[in-house]
Amino acid sequence: MKPLVVIDARMVISIPHGIARYVTQLAKGLAELQKTTELSYRPLFLTHTKKADPFFCGFQSIQVSSPFLSPQEWIEVPKVLKALRAKIYHSPSFSSLWKCPCTSIVTIHDLNHLVYGNCSKKLYYYTLLRRFAQHSQAIVTVSEFSQQKISEWLRIPKNSIDIAYNALEPPDLNLLGKITRPVQNTQFNLEQGHYFFCLSNSKPHKNLLLLIQAYEIYKAQCPDPWPLVLTIQAKVPTGVKAIGEQPESEISFLLSSAAGGFFPSLYEGFGLPPIEAALAGIPIAVSSIQPHQEGLKDLRPEEVLWVDPKNVQEWVNAFHKIRKGEVSQPSENSRKALLQRFNSLRLGQTMDRIYRRVLEAKE
Repeated sequence: MKPLVVIDARMVISIPHGIARYVTQLAKGLAELQKTTELSYRPLFLTHTKKADPFFCGFQSIQVSSPFLSPQEWIEVPKVLKALRAKIYHSPSFSSLWKCPCTSIVTIHDLNHLVYGNCSKKLYYYTLLRRFAQHSQAIVTVSEFSQQKISEWLRIPKNSIDIAYNALEPPDLNLLGKITRPVQNTQFNLEQGHYFFCLSNSKPHKNLLLLIQAYEIYKAQCPDPWPLVLTIQAKVPTGVKAIGEQPESEISFLLSSAAGGFFPSLYEGFGLPPIEAALAGIPIAVSSIQPHQEGLKDLRPEEVLWVDPKNVQEWVNAFHKIRKGEVSQPSENSRKALLQRFNSLRLGQTMDRIYRRVLEAKE
C-alpha cells in the first residue's frame, strides 16, 4: 500500500481565505497532477468539518474533533496520525505539534506574528513553531522574502527552505484579452467603475486605518468622491463601505467592476489580493514592500502604482490617479505571466517533489 501523507486542513471551513485557500489549491493541484502522473503516496486531508470535503477534489479526508489552533490538537492529532500509520504529517500553517509520531513537513507563510503579534502569539512562535520547524524534515514557505526572514530566524541556510508559491483560481484564459465587467452591483449599491476596492482584513499590518485617513482627505478634495469598499466588518466614515467577509464569487464580482484596487499592507509573506486584482484587469495601487514587488514583478511599470505604505499623501494621490485613469490596466501578457507562476498545478508539482523527496529520504 502507498504511504500516507496527511495534510492538515482543519482551517478550511466555508469561505477559504489565506492559508485555507493555500490548502484547497494544493488539493486541486495534486488532483490535476494525478491526471497525468500517478502519485507515489496517498494524500489524506485532516478536517474539522465534513462541510469542507468538497474542497479536497475527491481525496480522502478524516474528521477530528480538535479545532484548528486549539490546545486539544497537541493530544488528538498525534493519536490520529499514529492510528493511521501516517508516513508524513504536513502542517501547511504555523499550527505546531509538540511531539509528532511521524515525519513532519511545515509550511511557514511568514513571520508576521513576530512583528505585529501580541505576546501570546510571539511566545507560540518562539516555543512551539520554532521547535516544530527544527524537528521537521522539510520547511516550506511562499516567497523569497519569507524564505530569507525564516532563514535568519531559524539560523539555517536559505536554500534549505523550499518555496511553494500560492496559487490563484484563474479566470478563463480565453477571456484575458477582453475583460468583461458587470454593469452594477445592486447588493451593495455600487456603480461599475466608480468605486475603489480593498480586499483585506482588520489586522494592524494591513494598514487600513491609514488608507481610510487618506480616503477622507481625498473625499474632502473631490466634489463627487467615489466610495471605498473594504471587506471588513467595522464602523467606518461616510463614503467608506465595510461589507464584511464575502464568498469568492462575490469578491471576483467586486474586483472586476472596481475602478481600482488598493493594497496598503505594511507586511506580507506573499500578498495574494494585489495579484488577484491584477488578474481581474483593474488598475492597482500597492504598498512598495518587498513581497508585493516580488509577486507583481511580471507587470510593466505603468501597470502598478507603487506607494510608500506609511505616506498618507501618496495614498491620497493614488485615489486621484486611479480616478483620472493615470494607472494602466494590466495587459493580457502580464496577466498570463502571473498565471504561469501562481497556479494550482505548479503548487501541486512543487509539493509533490517535496513529499517524494522526504519519503525517499526515510526509506
